Amino acid sequence: MLLMPVRSSVFAVVMLTLIGFAGGAAAQEPADPIVVSPEHYRVLMENEFVRVLDVRLAPGEQDKMHSHPSSAYFVMSGEKMTYHLPRSEKDGQLARGSVTLQGAIEVHSVENSGTVPIHLILFENKAAHADEVKGEDPVKVSSTMFRLVDQNERIRVMDVTIGPGERTETHAHQASAYYSLAAGAVVLHAADGTTTNVALRPSGAGFLAASEAQVIENTGTGPIHFLMFEFKP
Repeated sequence: MLLMPVRSSVFAVVMLTLIGFAGGAAAQEPADPIVVSPEHYRVLMENEFVRVLDVRLAPGEQDKMHSHPSSAYFVMSGEKMTYHLPRSEKDGQLARGSVTLQGAIEVHSVENSGTVPIHLILFENKAAHADEVKGEDPVKVSSTMFRLVDQNERIRVMDVTIGPGERTETHAHQASAYYSLAAGAVVLHAADGTTTNVALRPSGAGFLAASEAQVIENTGTGPIHFLMFEFKP
């Protein structure tokens, strides 16, 4: 699957502005999208820190009113969507391969007002992280492999590509969720000499605890490519 270069979106600013404008609307109880719209939202992975959702809306479909904690989403496909708030709505454009960071989103629903299916990968930040990281920042020491896409006060998004046979420099990271865009196999080399084998599958999501210093080696025959959503303390 070929993806356009990942880039930031400012559409979240529009969303938050609208939410503030709707603050005077009649209060509605927040709802979990998995509960009210299970036909559109599927859990890829979840723990006490993060939930990763696969979101799909066919043209003309609209989900039920729901809310989200602070989150980020990656656009697999899509063209146009309309946000429906209690007393307002706003059209927004989607760009394949883009990432949007957003704060907590109050009650709203999303309509696919375009002509192609919407497919998003949504990362919800459920809890704060206070882990101490002992090691170098991968964006600094392995900048050709870990590319910073965007960040805010809660989340940092990296686009990670490691070629076959390549190894990163020694680094460490905060607790992170990832979404794999390609199959592959890696070995994690810890500072104490131990190794861990990890198999990546396309469209797979996972969670990585805050790490000590480590090296990532691509032991497969093709490049590995995944998005890493790192949660700041």
